[in-house]
Amino acid sequence: MTIHPEIISAGASGSIFGLYGIFLSYLIFHHKIEKGQRKSLLYSIGFFVFYNLTSGIRVENIDNAAHIGGLISGVVLGILYLLTDRYAVKKASTLCTSLTEISFVLIFASLFAGQTSNLPADFVEIRKMWDNGTLEQYAQNAFFERDAIEAEPNTSFQIPQNTTDVSTFTGSETDLVNGMKEYVNSSCGFSCQYPSTWKTIKKSDAKQILQLQGDGVNSLTVSYLKAPSEEAMEHMHDLLTKSMEGFRVENINIHGKVFEKVSGKMECAVAGGGNIYINQNIVIHMNKKTLESFIIATTTSDDSSESEILEIVESIKIN
Repeated sequence: MTIHPEIISAGASGSIFGLYGIFLSYLIFHHKIEKGQRKSLLYSIGFFVFYNLTSGIRVENIDNAAHIGGLISGVVLGILYLLTDRYAVKKASTLCTSLTEISFVLIFASLFAGQTSNLPADFVEIRKMWDNGTLEQYAQNAFFERDAIEAEPNTSFQIPQNTTDVSTFTGSETDLVNGMKEYVNSSCGFSCQYPSTWKTIKKSDAKQILQLQGDGVNSLTVSYLKAPSEEAMEHMHDLLTKSMEGFRVENINIHGKVFEKVSGKMECAVAGGGNIYINQNIVIHMNKKTLESFIIATTTSDDSSESEILEIVESIKIN
């Protein structure tokens, strides 16, 4: 069973478990029910609870927390109902029952309101970065990768060709020997080399300056950003590293420039069942003097492609 504190789930099964919890309380503590009948009902309810809780552990998208919470709440309510019926007069019994039910409603409303208002501390900043386009392309690439894997993991996948604004683009693409190409963007002072089998999807002078696509989900994206202040640059760095929390972080040197590399694997579901793992890397170079940042995001589906894309990264030169 997995726990997702940032997700709110809703359904009728929790309330059904609550009713079974009340029933359990009466069966266990209300001894006026005939012994053989009570034993039979206890077996039946016990099997229902056990079967559904174990199913919730095995099957995804079933919220066992709601089932357990409903069962416990039902047991507590059942005990309170029994106590008020046993020890209180009729009017007091009705009052106590009503107060108990109102208390549960208020507790639920309070917890629900707290959960919905408990946004992550950096939610607003992440939303701003999405609105201004910084994270938009990264998210689009993730959707492209997922759709490609689900459609057919062994076929090549190409992102639709984007047009280049020739009035502002100052870069160039040159064929080299040994089946290699070189991309140079003089406006940003950036260059890299890559196999000619990789397709150039986008070339630009603004934000995402280069996007390369290999076979399948293999891709490399280079983003160029200039921050308004050093604080904004550091904040962007924190958001990027938080987005890949738990991945391996190391510093690498490429042609005399220090880059920070965050790498790991992402598990993706495949249509028809099963999962595959996608290698993900984010390579970051930030110049605090010029406030310029280069962010290279890569995805590969196997180790041989990972080796090829790391060679592309190692060929990067920044003036």
